[in-house]
Amino acid sequence: MSGIEFRLKRSLLWLESIKFTSALLCVNECVKLSVVMATNLSIDPELLKEALKIGGFSTKKDTVNQALKEFVQRRKQQEVIELFGNFPCDEDYDYKQGRK
Repeated sequence: MSGIEFRLKRSLLWLESIKFTSALLCVNECVKLSVVMATNLSIDPELLKEALKIGGFSTKKDTVNQALKEFVQRRKQQEVIELFGNFPCDEDYDYKQGRK
């Protein structure tokens, strides 16, 4: 194999690796995008109208997304609140020391 053939073969392998890497990146981005999905829901129109007004949102999509975020956040907070009193306290902890 001559030097030119070797360099050509090496260049072709390099190009193939770039194509493969690009394909992986494309698949990765497509998977990320596939998380967003269109869904048909039957939502109480009066409740949605009130949520739009209170939230100050311009679209139903924004209103529902924000409501879902708040729902998840509240449930996570509830999980933390339920842990209160379940751990032993440190008798040597000086809370006043942290204020200095």
